[in-house]
Amino acid sequence: MRSASNHIRVTIRALKVLLPKYTGLGRILYRGQGTPTNRRYGMSWTDDIAIAERFATGVRQRAEGGSVILEAEAPANAIIGATQAIGDHYKEREYLVDRRLLQKVRVLKRFPQIGNLESTAQMTD
Repeated sequence: MRSASNHIRVTIRALKVLLPKYTGLGRILYRGQGTPTNRRYGMSWTDDIAIAERFATGVRQRAEGGSVILEAEAPANAIIGATQAIGDHYKEREYLVDRRLLQKVRVLKRFPQIGNLESTAQMTD
């Protein structure tokens, strides 16, 4: 998603128009990604920690500094939409969030860097 627009606010506004409105409660969400810098998290999160771990391991571990599993409190107003509302074809239980509204983001687990760094510049989403 991030590569489609360098303007996250524009992307978020567009998704709020295009996706069915999220009407659920706030949730604890997880994300597997390369080690974040400056609280730069992607929009895609899951409510299943095993799915987050799958994303944190493997190719994302090649990112400089390795990878992590993040946990965040996502209030309902931070959740833009959920794949369950439009068909969860990849079975990722994905929630798209406005990362600026996430609360209490913490690292649950770290994975060391493995292999080389080629093709890792875009591995945060």
